[in-house]
Amino acid sequence: MLNKFYSSAVILFLVACSSEQSKPEDKKMETVTLETSVAFYCLTESPEIGFFQDKLFTEGGFSGLHYIPGTDMEFFIVTDRGPNVSLENLSNIAEEQHIMFFPFPDYSQKIIRVQLVDSTLRVLEVNPIKDFDKNPIHGLPVQRSLTEGKEQAWIDFKGTNSEMYPWSLDAEGITLGNDDDIWITDEYRTAIVQLNKSDFSMRNIYTPEDNIEDDNVKKINSEFLNRQPNRGFEAIALTPSGKIVAMLQSPIHDPLISDSIKTRLIRILELDPKTGKTRIFGYEADINDDAKIGDMTAINEHEFLVIEHGKDAMGKTAHIYKIDLEYATDISQVHFNMGTSFEALLNNSKAQYRGMILAQKTHVLDLIKAGFNTKFGKPEGLTIIDESRIAIVNDNDFGINTPDATGAIQFTNEPSCLYVFTFNQAIFKE
Repeated sequence: MLNKFYSSAVILFLVACSSEQSKPEDKKMETVTLETSVAFYCLTESPEIGFFQDKLFTEGGFSGLHYIPGTDMEFFIVTDRGPNVSLENLSNIAEEQHIMFFPFPDYSQKIIRVQLVDSTLRVLEVNPIKDFDKNPIHGLPVQRSLTEGKEQAWIDFKGTNSEMYPWSLDAEGITLGNDDDIWITDEYRTAIVQLNKSDFSMRNIYTPEDNIEDDNVKKINSEFLNRQPNRGFEAIALTPSGKIVAMLQSPIHDPLISDSIKTRLIRILELDPKTGKTRIFGYEADINDDAKIGDMTAINEHEFLVIEHGKDAMGKTAHIYKIDLEYATDISQVHFNMGTSFEALLNNSKAQYRGMILAQKTHVLDLIKAGFNTKFGKPEGLTIIDESRIAIVNDNDFGINTPDATGAIQFTNEPSCLYVFTFNQAIFKE
C-alpha cells in the first residue's frame, strides 16, 4: 500500500524569540520539541498524455503546489516541461553533448486541480497553460537554453532538433494571486509569469531578457540571465500585501569562480507588481555541493518556508527551513568591486564580513526522517494548509528514464504523491 499513515521521529525546531523591533543579532534561540505525523495520497488515475513506443504515458512531473483556501483539501499543482529523458547513454552521442529527447514535443504544461479523497489524490480539472494569444504553451527549450552547455533538444532519434516557440516554459512553482490571477516560475529564461485565473493564459511575464518587445513583458535584473542552464526560478510565494518572492534553484553561474570552488549563495527576488520595484536578497544553502531549492511558501510578509534538497556525505537529503527576510540586505544596492561579486563571497560568513545580512534560517523539518520517500522523486512543491499543517508533492519526472544505449524509454513506476505533514502545535502564523 502506498497511502499509509506514518508517525515521524521527534524533531527539533529552533524558534527565534524576539520583539518586533529586535534585529537578528538580538534574537535568542530556544529549542522546542515538536512531533509530526505524515499521511500521503498518491495518484492512482492519472490523466493520459498519449502513446509512444507502444507505451501509454500519463501526467506527472509535479513541480509546484498551492493549497486553495476555503476548500475541502483541494490544491493546484503545476507540471513541468513534459516527458523528457537524457540520451547520454546512446552509443553515437559524444561525451560533451547534452541531448534531451522529448517524445511529445507538443506537450502543454498543465495546472491540475486535485483533491484528497479517502487515501488517494483525485484529479478534478486539467487546465493547459496558454500564451498571450490563448494558445497552449510548449515545454521545449527556448533558444538561449539550447546554446548553453551544448544542450540539444531532439524530437526523434534521428537527431531532429525541436522548433523554437516564443513562449516556451519550464514551469516550476505556483501560487495564487490577489487579482484573479495565478503566478508561476520558469526555469528556462529565469522568468516569473502572471496568468489569468479564468483561462490560465499569460497576462504578464517578468524576465531578465531585453530582446523581447512586448507591452506584457517586464524587465527584471539582468544578472538573473547568468543562472545555470535550466536552473532559473524554482520557487515562488505571495506575501499578504501582494508582493511576489521567487528563488533560484541554484547559485547563478559566476565566471569569477573556478569550477573547483563551490559557492553556497543563492539569490531571492522580491517583486512588487503594483510598482514594478524589485529587491534581491541572499540565502546560504546548508549543502556544500550542488544544493537545490525545491519550493517556497509565505508564512507572513517577511517569513517563508523553503525546501532545500540535494546530496551530502550520507546520501540524499531534504529539509524544510523557515527563513526571515525582514532585516536582509538588498544586495542589488551593494557595490561590488571589479573582480568580485555576491556569489564570489561563497558563504554567509564572508557576506557578514562585508556587512551584509542574508536570509535568517531556522531548521524546521528533516523531510526524509519525517516520512518523505525519495524513491518517488524530488520534493518540489510546498504549501501551508493551516497553522499546523503543510503539504508537499514529489516530482517523479513523469516516471520515465533511458537507462541503456538503445534509447528505449522505460517506466520507473514512481508515483506522484502528495504528503500532508501535521505538527502537534500551531507554528505557522501570520
